[in-house]
Amino acid sequence: MSIERINTERLNLRRLRESDLEDFNYYSSKASVTKYMSWPAHSSLAASREVLHSLMKQNVWALVHRAEGRMIGTISLDPSIRKSPGCRALGYILDDEYWGEGLMREAATALLDASFKAEDLLLIEAMIRVDNEASKRLIKALGFSLEGCLRAYSSDQNGQLCDFNSYSILREEWLSRSPGWSCS
Repeated sequence: MSIERINTERLNLRRLRESDLEDFNYYSSKASVTKYMSWPAHSSLAASREVLHSLMKQNVWALVHRAEGRMIGTISLDPSIRKSPGCRALGYILDDEYWGEGLMREAATALLDASFKAEDLLLIEAMIRVDNEASKRLIKALGFSLEGCLRAYSSDQNGQLCDFNSYSILREEWLSRSPGWSCS
């Protein structure tokens, strides 16, 4: 994707950098933050470095708290499992110290707005584990529609198969409700 930077009221979204390693390790080493991820909390700086280097090659943006100047999470638009062209999958993670402040909604709104306006996207989907209530509330607040439940869709950190809800929003649905954000 061609989007390099997005600025919102409280966040700067930008591409990941090597200098993000300590901040990335800080929140990625917390079990509370990685609870719904397919990977466990990072046990070392080396583990975080390996993952960070992998993410730097993908469509992942750092969430930098403007007032604090540090990275507090990431947000991504990954390739979709759908066969239709122009589909992406939304993913995100946020340091638990910032939960409940509306920051991920702010980041996701800005990224979706910029992506639907700048890219030739048809649809953005989100796969949310059925027991992840906070993410389900976020996705619904963003205007995504529940498509259904995919039973035994993916494994958790312990290898147990989990059910996931599939949500999506079409380009025309998003653009008909989008408030717009500052992109640079």
